[in-house]
Amino acid sequence: MIDFLRHRRSRGCERAPFSQIPPWYDRLMKDVDYGQWTGYVDGLIGRAGLSHGCDLLDLGCGTGSFSLLLAKAGYAVTGIDSSPGMLKIAREKAARARVRVRFAEGDLRSFSARRPYAAVVSLFDSVNYILSNRELEESFRRVHQGLAPGGIFLFDINSVYSLSEYWNGRLEVREDGGLTSIWRHRYDAGSSCAELELTLFVPRGRRHERLVEIHRERAYELVEIETLLVKAGFARVEMFKHGTLEPPLANTTRVMVAAYK
Repeated sequence: MIDFLRHRRSRGCERAPFSQIPPWYDRLMKDVDYGQWTGYVDGLIGRAGLSHGCDLLDLGCGTGSFSLLLAKAGYAVTGIDSSPGMLKIAREKAARARVRVRFAEGDLRSFSARRPYAAVVSLFDSVNYILSNRELEESFRRVHQGLAPGGIFLFDINSVYSLSEYWNGRLEVREDGGLTSIWRHRYDAGSSCAELELTLFVPRGRRHERLVEIHRERAYELVEIETLLVKAGFARVEMFKHGTLEPPLANTTRVMVAAYK
């Protein structure tokens, strides 16, 4: 989730994603079934013939919820994220749970793996936040370089259908424990980019502080994704309707991609 507007308002700030929301991110994502995601990813890794509990790199790890579940499942996990605030929470969660995960700051477009990993994952549409083919190909090259021979790269994307049809014009208002969030979605067909304006009203005593972040995601055709992966050096690519082993359809909203070195 990457590269956005960076100006401030006099009351409340409009900033890059994950610069303000880390303290509330887990509350905003409370409906995500991390256990289901963990089981799905674990199954895809096993399907690739890799040993359960291998070395694994989690790119765009956020507050570490998924990294911790993978570590509890036996994997040796390293988590990388570009947001210091998200990483701070991830480290605190790992310490409380007494789960060993190494967390480090880094960007999907410029990271360098310190050692080869049997598996690399990048989940929750992190790849959509890379807004150009050039930067996406570079990210794929860096992942390929960081994978051991026979390794697997797993990532999910919001499909073109999802961003152009499901996101476009959508407005949501959510309330949870005094936290109010407003989600405004737009899609620009010319740039193939969707924009989410996320506004939070955070309780501060008797008043509320207004925070604004702009998130942009790029819609990629599946053939573009496959072409860039092959150019980056991957030997084989599979794509699934998320949560299944079935091929994606025209109206599939989330696609899981498995690329093999």
